[in-house]
Amino acid sequence: MSPPPDTVSRMDSKTKYEVGQEVRVFDVNGRRMGQPEGGWVGFVTKIGRTLFTVEKQGVHGHSQSDQYRIETGRRNDSYSHQHVQTLDQVERDIRERDALAVIKEAGFEIKMGKRPSLGLLEAVAETIASKSWLESDDDSHG
Repeated sequence: MSPPPDTVSRMDSKTKYEVGQEVRVFDVNGRRMGQPEGGWVGFVTKIGRTLFTVEKQGVHGHSQSDQYRIETGRRNDSYSHQHVQTLDQVERDIRERDALAVIKEAGFEIKMGKRPSLGLLEAVAETIASKSWLESDDDSHG
């Protein structure tokens, strides 16, 4: 599925979405619905004042258009089970998940009230992965 050829690419001043932009659509029940890893591929086809429209390949291969709220990226229905992410958001989520996996695998637990920045998580994960935290000042006391 490719972006509609007759759309004019314009960026809405208050959103991160652009007509013709490739996005990913995720569903709370994605596994059960056959959602591919990384979400369904979709394209923004229309941007309004409060909603935008995304066309995606549906579960059974049919093209499907749905409206999403600009402010939240959530589908405009009473359930909000689906949400849209830009490719940048998807990449950021993958990087965060990978950093948290390294931290958790090393036996550390992060309790997040306020979510740490991605840079901090990646720095901690890199330090753990390099095992430089094992080389402490205790070695110099011998």
